[in-house]
Amino acid sequence: MKQPATPRRVTATTAGLALLTAALWGGTPVAIRYSVESFPPLAIAAWRFALGALFMVA
Repeated sequence: MKQPATPRRVTATTAGLALLTAALWGGTPVAIRYSVESFPPLAIAAWRFALGALFMVA
């Protein structure tokens, strides 16, 4: 039988990454509203594709 996992302490790095994730995720609706009003749909799709490829390569 396995021992239960011991809880880990939250470090400053972990907390910072969690806050960054929440900020980016929460800012998505605002970014979508701005981009739909400002750019054509094909340009938005191209930027999303390029950013996704950049993060996957890096």
